[in-house]
Amino acid sequence: MDLKIKNICKYVLIALMAIGVIFGAVFFIKGEAFSGTFIVIGYIMIALGVLALLAAPVLGMIEDPSTIKTFALYIALFVVIALIAWLISGNTFTAEQLAQKEITAGISHLVSAGVNLFYIVFGCAVGSILFAVIYNSVKK
Repeated sequence: MDLKIKNICKYVLIALMAIGVIFGAVFFIKGEAFSGTFIVIGYIMIALGVLALLAAPVLGMIEDPSTIKTFALYIALFVVIALIAWLISGNTFTAEQLAQKEITAGISHLVSAGVNLFYIVFGCAVGSILFAVIYNSVKK
């Protein structure tokens, strides 16, 4: 079953890449006239990618139910990190700047939270890589 799921995911991802290459080539050939359609196709591909992202863990949990606790722990950790990013973010624009940029204070706060979330996750990734490298070099 595990090999079957991996093969299905592999072929779906190859198909998505092929579709992206084909529509990318069409976009560069036809230029701006195709941009609206290209954006819609991009949205569809993002939706398919998110669907695959959500389906893979569910299929894995169906196959091996002991992974449910670990998956729930990772989701809870991500929610905590997202909450921290939301709490430390804020609107840094004045009312005039918000009107000039045609955004609201809520959107500014949301964008700030997204940027902070990226910084936190990126920092954790770099930190874990450095820890692994240092730990493995000291361990040997």
